[in-house]
Amino acid sequence: MSNKINKYCLILFSTVGLGSLITCCTYYPRLTGIPLIREKGDTRIEGGVTFVLPNAQVAVAHGITENIASTVSASYVPGINDEGMQLYVDAAVGYFKNLQNRYVFEQYFGFAYGYDGSTAHFLTSNYQRGNYQIYFSQINFGFIEKKPSNLELGIGIKFGYFHSNMVNILEGHPTLYKSNINGIFAEPTLITRKGGGRWKFKSTLGFGRVFPFKNNKMELNSIPVNFGFGASYSFGGSKSYSNNIKIN
Repeated sequence: MSNKINKYCLILFSTVGLGSLITCCTYYPRLTGIPLIREKGDTRIEGGVTFVLPNAQVAVAHGITENIASTVSASYVPGINDEGMQLYVDAAVGYFKNLQNRYVFEQYFGFAYGYDGSTAHFLTSNYQRGNYQIYFSQINFGFIEKKPSNLELGIGIKFGYFHSNMVNILEGHPTLYKSNINGIFAEPTLITRKGGGRWKFKSTLGFGRVFPFKNNKMELNSIPVNFGFGASYSFGGSKSYSNNIKIN
């Protein structure tokens, strides 16, 4: 058992170490979650970390009515004197439908704000800093709780409009120049949650890309893939979670 734990720890630290070499991108999939809200009053709180680009993240979702839900999420990368610091927050409201306590469909509409503090893509060595805004829609579909593992599987696609106000710093050139980067983006995400009726372990894999408009004067530093792990806790609602679990 101890050998297995040591092996997993080695893989974890190696992954984080690799991620630290390629961190520093303005845009990458934030993996902020697919809540799969089931009913009015249902609340889900999630937290975790990602590894391809290391950051900490938290998300909260709540069923306002039988078909309306809201979500907020944030991710953060610490920096030193603003160098390397990254912040991302979003909020959304939308429609959800519980299908016979087995499947959930969701569609959210929201806004996101991000700040990038002088970070660079290791392939280009071009530093960028500034803020960006995202107007998005997200469609989720998931399979919820089934014995014996209380397994949840979800897939989501976030898409919308991306706008940034960035300062670009070319390596070897002391001058700065500002440019807006505008375009559309798409982020497909896969998530699994497994554990008890309320507490679950989650793993997430996401892909993403910004497709800039042709009139952009500079390229956005980005990485197209990210994955992470964390924990999820659900509470509230009018029904007992233990009664919701079906046995086939």
